[in-house]
Amino acid sequence: MNDPRDDNGVFREEWIKYYHPEEITGKKLRVYTYLDPSMENHASNDYKAMLTLGADDDGIIYVRDAFIRHCSIDAMARAGYSRYEEYNPLAFGMEENALGEFAQSPFKLVAVEKKYQLPIKGVKHSVSKEARVSRLSAFVERGIIRFQKGQGDQDLLVEQLIYFPSTTVNDDGPDALEGAVKMVEDGAVKAASASAETEGTDYHAARRGGMRRGANLKDMIRGQGL
Repeated sequence: MNDPRDDNGVFREEWIKYYHPEEITGKKLRVYTYLDPSMENHASNDYKAMLTLGADDDGIIYVRDAFIRHCSIDAMARAGYSRYEEYNPLAFGMEENALGEFAQSPFKLVAVEKKYQLPIKGVKHSVSKEARVSRLSAFVERGIIRFQKGQGDQDLLVEQLIYFPSTTVNDDGPDALEGAVKMVEDGAVKAASASAETEGTDYHAARRGGMRRGANLKDMIRGQGL
């Protein structure tokens, strides 16, 4: 059992909003996967965490899958390929600093078996983990990030969020969640920019086209003051 939640935690249990799978049936979601491999030698007690998110055109982010396990790098690699093949994400991210060691890991062996390499994208972090994860508080409080109870390791993800920050409860799930959310945000900005280039400066064409694909999340975040 974990220790009681810290009163100074930045996430509250009553903020957690769940969704049922049928709510997103037929929805076009922009899907991203982010992996926190915890491959450092000193991090043997950490979880290997991989989050797959789907964002809709209203800016709601659904946690499609959570993998948060104490496992071998080989098991993590196979899980990565499994999620990639199941969810077909637009991008698959990993912290930039981990990419070097990743290239020499069992991922390489699995790539030989699969006959293709995962298209891993490096994600650069410029602030501390606590600051990065804490910024998700407003997303959770406003129901922008939604979870699926009982799916994969999402119950553990929610537990780690509620206890965050803690010296006794791991935060690898929330860290991976923030990395995945950053990918969603970056993808929304790029989609909006690409759409703007396609539309050019034709104001009427933009009006006829309505809100550009991928722009909603960016606008929603701005509107929420996040």
